[in-house]
Amino acid sequence: MNFIALDFETANARLSSICQVGIVSFKDGSISETYSSLVDPADFFDAMNVSIHGIDEAAVRGAPRFANVYPEILRRTENAVVACHSLFDRAALVQATEAIGLSCVTCQWLDTTRVVRRTWPQYARSGYGLANVTRDFGIPFNHHDAAEDARATGLVLLRALQGIGTVS
Repeated sequence: MNFIALDFETANARLSSICQVGIVSFKDGSISETYSSLVDPADFFDAMNVSIHGIDEAAVRGAPRFANVYPEILRRTENAVVACHSLFDRAALVQATEAIGLSCVTCQWLDTTRVVRRTWPQYARSGYGLANVTRDFGIPFNHHDAAEDARATGLVLLRALQGIGTVS
């Protein structure tokens, strides 16, 4: 299965305040391409969000605005299967495109939290967050970096598709 894994980090509680994008393309069961960019959200940075991902005003100084990054997101995701670990990323993309007066990408969304919850019974009710699942499967990654989160999301989806990863 070929698919795209997508992740966003936001500057504050407004989902449209995207400050980093990560996109990882999977082709024939392997990573084929990675795209990552900091994004100037033209918005304030909440201390809570900064404490999670470490991205602040200084980090995005000189970075492109979302409107300048969106053509690359569109190019990579249009008409693709796009996986994200929760619907947060889908909602962020919808709100960010609406904020600049553009239509959101046309794609098939796949929420990997639902895949995880249905594939492995121990995650059916709780513990299906990306950090827990990747730890249980021994998938190392730097959590709350958009490209790393996208990569980990894709690797978890591959395990589910291949029926690998029974957790004790």
